[in-house]
This record gives sequence, structure tokens and C-alpha cells, in this order.
Amino acid sequence: MKFRNYVDTCNETASLGQAVDLVQNNNIIAFIGPACSDDLQVVGRLASYKGIPLLTGLGDVIYGERSTYSTLIRASYDLWDEARAILAFLSHLNWYHFGLIYRQGDVYYQTLAEQLLSLLTKPEYSHRFECTCKEVYVRDIHKTILTDLDK
Repeated sequence: MKFRNYVDTCNETASLGQAVDLVQNNNIIAFIGPACSDDLQVVGRLASYKGIPLLTGLGDVIYGERSTYSTLIRASYDLWDEARAILAFLSHLNWYHFGLIYRQGDVYYQTLAEQLLSLLTKPEYSHRFECTCKEVYVRDIHKTILTDLDK
């Protein structure tokens, strides 16, 4: 087993460089990681090209066709699927105007909101759905909401 990491938390260039070094200098049978979505996309393309299985615990936002990442095994959720599921649920209830309210500083909900809004730019959704507001709220360490949500 060979282990490589890089200084930056998420860094496409470093993760791709490390993956290339591993492929060139070792008999690699699989990759474990990276977790960052952007890093995973570049390493995932290399892994697919080389036919190397790639296992990750995250990579929740992957752009493009799933077939691009033919060797990817993702052990997490997919925010694109979650966003589409939310819109399907809203459609089922005939709710086509909605707002997004989520906790400030929460990467998961911020990213999910971005995915939902991105889907609303696509023709299959833009003619039916409208997000009428996007607001964040602040809460303290005791989970008390500090933002005036009525406003």
C-alpha cells in the first residue's frame, strides 16, 4: 500500500499530480480518495482512463455524465440526485414556487441550495419552478436561531 497526501485541503493540481506519480512509479490496483469533489473529478478521469478502481467517501458533487467516471465507487450521497429528488417531491405536491432557508456556514446546505438553483436554469425545470427567496440564518452554539426569520 502506498500513501500520498498533499498540504492543501482541496487542490485539484496536487491531487492529480500525486495520482500521476503513483500510476507512473507503482503497480497501482486501486485509489482510495480523494474526497473533495473537484479533486475527485480530475483523479476520477485519470482512474477511468487507466482502468483503476477509485473508492471515495465523499465527492458529493460530480459534474458531467456518470459514464465519464467508469471506475468510480462513491460511498456517499450525490447532491445532484438530492436536488432532483427535492424538485420531484415539490412537483408531486404541485408546489412550483418555493424559498430556500438554511443555516449560515453549513457547507452541505449551501452546496445543496446551489445545486437546486443550478437545476432551475435548465429547461426541464426553469419553465415550471421558481425560487422566490434564498435566505440564510444564524444560530448560536446552543442552536438558538438569532436571525429574524419573520423579516
